[in-house]
Amino acid sequence: TLTLLPSYTSHGLRTNNTQNLEPGDELFRDCLREARAVLAEPSLAAVFRPAAAVRVYREAPIGGWASGDGADGPDFGIVDRLHIGPRDIWVIDFKSHAAEDPGELEKIARSEIYAEQMGRYARILRAAYPERPVRCSLLFTRSRTLRDVAVAPAAAP
Repeated sequence: TLTLLPSYTSHGLRTNNTQNLEPGDELFRDCLREARAVLAEPSLAAVFRPAAAVRVYREAPIGGWASGDGADGPDFGIVDRLHIGPRDIWVIDFKSHAAEDPGELEKIARSEIYAEQMGRYARILRAAYPERPVRCSLLFTRSRTLRDVAVAPAAAP
């Protein structure tokens, strides 16, 4: 059984589309085809077959203390795919948007909702690994496209 969870629209509104899918369902087969295509995409090899020195975590819970920008308190998130390398950190969030147009994908990657989400992840990880730069990317599964998300730079020491 595959469970589709609620998601957020481009305006940040939660949609209530939780449903369970069975292997015989057409949508289940579509999701499976899409996942297989993403895994087989040569341009995404660094995401799914990183260097041996990189530790990879899936659905990684991260947490820390947020301060600044009017926020002061605990902060947390769940990172779809997290690469902890010896010299850098890479946060990858999967998005199943139906958009395939490169211009539309770029617009989505620059949207405020994802900049805020990935910025939070970057702040938490920079606190844990202050010596390593943090890269944040969205992986659009439908188009098998990776787009970096611009997040605020690390604060000066």
